[in-house]
Amino acid sequence: VIGSKQISSDENGGGGGGGEKGSANNASSGEGGSGAGGVEPKFVPVTDCLNWLQDLQRALRRDDDSYRPVSLLLGRWRVVSQKLVPLVLSCRYDTPLVLTVVKILVILTKPMSDSARRAGRLVVDVASKKNPENVIREQIKLRENAVAQSQQLLEYKRMFVRHPSHSKRGSKGSAGGGLLSVFVSLLAEPLSKTGTDRTDADHLTVELVLHLFRNLLSAEPILVGGSAEKANEAAALHHDLLSLFERELVLDVFLVLAQDMESRENAPYNLLLMEILHHLFRGHDPTEVARAALEGGGGNDDTSVVAAGSSAAKAASGAPRRMGGPASASPRRGGGPSSSGSGALGALLKKERRRLSTGATARHSHFGGTLVAMDGDGKRRYVSAGALTGR
Repeated sequence: VIGSKQISSDENGGGGGGGEKGSANNASSGEGGSGAGGVEPKFVPVTDCLNWLQDLQRALRRDDDSYRPVSLLLGRWRVVSQKLVPLVLSCRYDTPLVLTVVKILVILTKPMSDSARRAGRLVVDVASKKNPENVIREQIKLRENAVAQSQQLLEYKRMFVRHPSHSKRGSKGSAGGGLLSVFVSLLAEPLSKTGTDRTDADHLTVELVLHLFRNLLSAEPILVGGSAEKANEAAALHHDLLSLFERELVLDVFLVLAQDMESRENAPYNLLLMEILHHLFRGHDPTEVARAALEGGGGNDDTSVVAAGSSAAKAASGAPRRMGGPASASPRRGGGPSSSGSGALGALLKKERRRLSTGATARHSHFGGTLVAMDGDGKRRYVSAGALTGR
């Protein structure tokens, strides 16, 4: 049963709409509660919902990577918060539809291009007469466009962190988990497969969800020299995201991947996971991260660093500090900062070397075997590889 449209005729262009907004509006329809105190609107996909979403995805793929006019337009229309997210929460078990929405979210939240970052940090000298007026206007336009992209990425990050579904999780009448749990649940089946059982479609699902997490973690203000209030607000938002990742088992997903990173099926995620760890520890003192890994005790060596990130996320949720500040600004426990930090890092390196050396000596060669030689009387004589090499 398809409910009534939640958008008015003028919003939809009078006849279903066209282009990107037509794709966004026609992808879903909603049915709302009637009467006083009605329930929250529930989005029900129309017949060709998946086709509309794929049209929107193709439009975003054709978007200019430096200026991103289509992405900025969708941000002004609030398509993600008013259309895509409610659709995902209502159709969380429709895997093809959710995966298509994830692809759209990955494109919308991907980090800014290098040229846009340079334009956003460009100092425009309006009073100078060295540059022509048209060049100055173009520089101002590029800078405003880059700042708009940065603000939109932060708005997406804020929308994920402060979505009402996370606060309603576990309450009476709430169906399923929060918004982030929908994307985490996509990883359950692919990560349960090992070796050749993990198909290309499984790898694509894992990479899509990891890219979405990476994009959310990487969102930060482009103007590093802005006000202290905005910097502290961005740092607090980042710490809230880490706390949300810890509650929604995203950090556990990173642990699962890190502890079995040497396996062939997890090798494609190496660089992506390293980038995630970089953004995960952003703003934290490296010595404290190393110390947290040592204080963790008898955990697996492969997961000690990621486990330290989980501890850092828990600690950071209550005490955000300014992003980009000096490392000495964070409190240290006992001893000098340099000696304790170097000792902790040195202990981690020694432990890692011992583990690698132990694994190397215990590893068997893939080319080992036994040679069977036939004597003249027809008897078999077994010759080992060690005897042939003189060992």
